[in-house]
Amino acid sequence: MQKKPAGAGQSITLQHLAGFLRRNGAAHVRALFLYSVLVNVTLLAPSFHMMQVYDRVLTSGSGGTLVAITAIVLFALCVYAVGETVRGRVAQRLSAVYAIGVSRKLFARLGQPAAMDRSAAYIRDFAMARQFLSSRGFVSFFDLPFVPFYLALLLFVHPSICLLTVAGLGAMAAAGYFNFKWTEASREHSRAMDNEAAGFAQSVYSRSTEVRAFGMVPHLLTAWGRKMAEVLVAGEEAATVSSTLYAASRAIRQAIQVITMAWGAWLVLGGNMSGGMIFLASMISGRALAPLEQIIGGWENILRSLEAFNNIEDLTGPDKGLQRRPDLPQPEGHLRARNLVFSGLGGRPVLAGASLDVRPGEVVLLEGAPGAGKSVLMSILAGARSPEAGELLLDGALRDRWPQGQWGQVIGYCGEETGLLSGTIAQNISRFDPAAELDEVYRVTKALGVHELVLKLPQGYQTVISNSFDLLPAGGRKQIALARAFYGRPRVLLLDQPALFLDQKSEGALLNMLADAKREQAAIILVNRSPMLSRIVDRAVTIENGRIVASALPETARPRRTTHPARFAVPAGVTKSGAA
Repeated sequence: MQKKPAGAGQSITLQHLAGFLRRNGAAHVRALFLYSVLVNVTLLAPSFHMMQVYDRVLTSGSGGTLVAITAIVLFALCVYAVGETVRGRVAQRLSAVYAIGVSRKLFARLGQPAAMDRSAAYIRDFAMARQFLSSRGFVSFFDLPFVPFYLALLLFVHPSICLLTVAGLGAMAAAGYFNFKWTEASREHSRAMDNEAAGFAQSVYSRSTEVRAFGMVPHLLTAWGRKMAEVLVAGEEAATVSSTLYAASRAIRQAIQVITMAWGAWLVLGGNMSGGMIFLASMISGRALAPLEQIIGGWENILRSLEAFNNIEDLTGPDKGLQRRPDLPQPEGHLRARNLVFSGLGGRPVLAGASLDVRPGEVVLLEGAPGAGKSVLMSILAGARSPEAGELLLDGALRDRWPQGQWGQVIGYCGEETGLLSGTIAQNISRFDPAAELDEVYRVTKALGVHELVLKLPQGYQTVISNSFDLLPAGGRKQIALARAFYGRPRVLLLDQPALFLDQKSEGALLNMLADAKREQAAIILVNRSPMLSRIVDRAVTIENGRIVASALPETARPRRTTHPARFAVPAGVTKSGAA
């Protein structure tokens, strides 16, 4: 589970990355290292070619020697190209291994209440971590172990040139260190502003219909512009220092190569080194400095990627397998909530020890003033949110003891806001179950009176809908959400304002569905303002000051009650089976 919110200032470490490579990428790491040996060795060929041309060909005047060494070097460069290509493909496959290993558990974790608010940020982190493993920045880490090899060659050329290169490496390492330390605060601020701007944009897109209806686009553009200005200013602060130090590191590298060539020329003049060695020393010195320069140049991206990798690892944990709990015995539907505590915006207490007990075959009406916490309590009872304290039990077993799949089969939930997913109507009703029974889909849609409406759509039950689907009326969307709640004959029904957007005929069909569910001994909790649906209520409770107290039944629910209610009369057009 998430240990710390992303971007909350956690230290950037390689622990998680090293753990993943050890557990799942050991073979890929070995392949990357072996091909890095091939790449780094063959990349020395042009240096030796230049030395041989200068020291041997020009002095001997042998054209055959020139052709021979050129052919050898060209072959070495072909081998280099193959090795570099394979390195890139191995890194890409390592990225695929990471994606396959993490994606399922990540998707499951994003559905948990603790991570839902930052789901978009976690998806971005996942994409960034995956791309990092296939990037040149990651592959460049495998070139670092060969820096001592290059220094050893320079020591063979001349000790003073080796020391000069070591000094350059130290200066570049110092620039990289100060780049990290001096930009740490500004990077944190930049990421925070970036996340805030992304969250603002996401909220606007999710409410695009209201935005257009109220003509809010000009005002939102102004607000967006301010947030982007904050992002750019924060990024500018980080880039000012980072770009300066990166430029300094590049200047150091170029200066080292110039000084190396000049010092080599001085040694040649003193008779301590051949002329061809000048070029060899300069090129090898540049090759020794190159990996560190690449890492410093991509430092910001590397840090962001490592942070993203750490965020995903903190959320999913080292074990990427989804441990399925064995199913519990099929429940009867006895739902109990004990001392639930939940705080809203600003820490305002919404629930302060709320308790509720609903038995199979019982219909409970949940009442309360606006903002009292009815919808919050319903979402907690459905398992959509986690309380800060208290317990939720079904047939005596805590919510966490129930396997996710079994809990979903037992619970039928319809919130006040209709939340449909991007997919076909049949998928939405069957809860995206790949083994869905179409007969059950048809049963609930016919019973709720929405079957004919679905058939009129372009592809019927295969019509793709989403939260932005405008062609489906609000009443139809509500009926589809209700059909999803009733699908599979759940043992517990939690319906928050189920009659919202429904006409009288549809309310009557819903009432009969509730009567059938009660007859089948389902536990039912309603948040309801419909007089028609109140006829089926057994008792009412009220949320007051974050607690639940008993209350009198509404007037419409006071007439005689029966344990197994008969089906209620509904407007013409709905039969006893509920089919239009």
